[in-house]
Amino acid sequence: MIIDKIEHLQAYGLTERQCGLIQDFIREAGAKMPPEGRYELDGDKLFVLVQCYETREKSAGKMESHKAHLDLQYMMDGEELVFLNFEDELNVIEDQTPEGDFVFYRTPDESVCAKLKTGMFMLMYPWDAHLPCCRINDPSPVKKLVFKIRLDKTEK
Repeated sequence: MIIDKIEHLQAYGLTERQCGLIQDFIREAGAKMPPEGRYELDGDKLFVLVQCYETREKSAGKMESHKAHLDLQYMMDGEELVFLNFEDELNVIEDQTPEGDFVFYRTPDESVCAKLKTGMFMLMYPWDAHLPCCRINDPSPVKKLVFKIRLDKTEK
């Protein structure tokens, strides 16, 4: 798992094309936030989910990981907590692969916790189980872009 500011995105092994497409979408969304939904940036190799929601209690979510995609979550506006664990240390409760790209886990009592704030991103790998969308104190509105980058399509 990587957490950083978006201006450092090029440092983390994505292709120049992937970084350009991601940063262009972020820039355009900053000027005019698109409606919630899925937007393809490079066919099935790179797409983005536009999400707007209220943060919630940790107990309302599920720990998840993805096998076919890197998961890059960029916070457009707001802040939330994201709980993290290594997937091989968790108990699987539902595996939707390969049809869907989700594995859900029993949420452990202890997790690493990170705060995702406006202008920051988290890059999660298949071994990074994560539980996003969690409130810090009270529920608050969030606008987030979740980029899905196919692992077998990350060649330079």
